[in-house]
Amino acid sequence: MVTARTAVLQALRRGPGYGRLLMRRVKEATGARASLAPGSVYPSLRALERAGLVRKWTVVVGRARGGRSRTYYELTVAGVREAESEARALAALLGAGPGVATTPAGRAALRDRVERASELFEFAVQAREALARARRRA
Repeated sequence: MVTARTAVLQALRRGPGYGRLLMRRVKEATGARASLAPGSVYPSLRALERAGLVRKWTVVVGRARGGRSRTYYELTVAGVREAESEARALAALLGAGPGVATTPAGRAALRDRVERASELFEFAVQAREALARARRRA
């Protein structure tokens, strides 16, 4: 299943980043078909850190940002292995075996699968947020 954890791991495969940058990477990578909310990104980052899959460091940027600190995250060696494993699982889920996208028809089929997966991911994120809101009201 595509989760916020999976999306964060995949965003971190592109390099270190802070929470909002990772949210932007997911949105850009999916053509804005999927997005993550802070309420799912930051808990995922904390859980990944506890699991030893990411490490963090904090930088104080200075006056330009009012002296506020920014926390950056990057994959550890174990995190890289986990992200690669999940990337392979996502590719298998989408039916993207070796050479599948070498023809125009194969690329179109892969694009359709990725779009469907992105829509499913966005639905799951929205459902999780709606459930969290309902729980807070209760």
